[in-house]
Amino acid sequence: MSRYKKLITNTLIFTISEFASKFLMFFMLPLYTSYMNSGDYGISDLINTTINLIIPILTLSIFSSVMRFCLESYSNKTQAFMIGLKITLLGIVVLLFMYPILKRFESISNYLMLFYLMYIANALDLLFSHFARGLSKIKVLGITGIIKTLMVIVLNIIFLARLNMGIKGYMLSYILASFASAILLAVSLKFWEYLSFEKPDKELKEEMIKYSLPLIPNSLSWWLNNSANRYIYATRKNIVANEKRCTIFYSKVGKTCSE
Repeated sequence: MSRYKKLITNTLIFTISEFASKFLMFFMLPLYTSYMNSGDYGISDLINTTINLIIPILTLSIFSSVMRFCLESYSNKTQAFMIGLKITLLGIVVLLFMYPILKRFESISNYLMLFYLMYIANALDLLFSHFARGLSKIKVLGITGIIKTLMVIVLNIIFLARLNMGIKGYMLSYILASFASAILLAVSLKFWEYLSFEKPDKELKEEMIKYSLPLIPNSLSWWLNNSANRYIYATRKNIVANEKRCTIFYSKVGKTCSE
C-alpha cells in the first residue's frame, strides 16, 4: 500500500509543479505589460529563443542521455553523470569563445552578461533535473519546480514593480530562479557522491552521445516550427514588431499548449 501512496504523492506533487510552472505565469501578464515596454518584450523573447536554440547544440542534448542511462539499474550512474557534467561545462566554454559572434547581434550584445548567465543557469538546471528523473527522485523534482516558480513570481514583483529594472529585472528573475533550482537539486541529490575524476568509460560515453545526437535535430525542428520567425523580425531591426508577433502571452501560454 505504501508503494501506491508514494506513487500518488509523487504524481500529485509533480502535477502541481507542472501546473504552477506553466499556468501561474499567465497571471503575471498584467505585471509584464505594466512595467516592460514593447521593445523589451521582443528583446527578451529573442534572447530566450536564441538560448533554446543553442542549448541542445552545445550540450549535445546530453542531459537526455543522463536521464536515460541513469534509469538503467545496471548502469554506472557516477560515470553517466560525470560525462553529462563535463559535456555541459564544455558547452559553456564553447559559448564563451562565441563572444565575437554574439557581439554582432545588436539586440543581444546589450545584454551579453545576462545572456551568458541565463544560458549557464538553464544548462545546469536541465542537467540536474534530468539527473533527478534518472534517479527517480520525482518528489524532489516536483518540489523544486514549485519553489522555482514561486521564486520567479516573487523576484519579478521585486525587480519589476519595486525596483523598476525592466528587461534586466525580468531576465535576472529567471536566472536566479534557475540557479536556485539547479543548486537545490544538486544538494538534494547529494551530487558530490557522484563526482569522480576517473577516466570516463569510453564505451559508455560513445553510447550516451549516440543516444543524444539524434535528439538535436528533433529539438531544432521544434525550434524552427515555433521560433525561427522571430529572427525575421529581428533582422529587420523591428523588435517592436517581434513583440507584437510573439508576446509574453505567446511565449508562456503558447509553449504550454505545444507541450
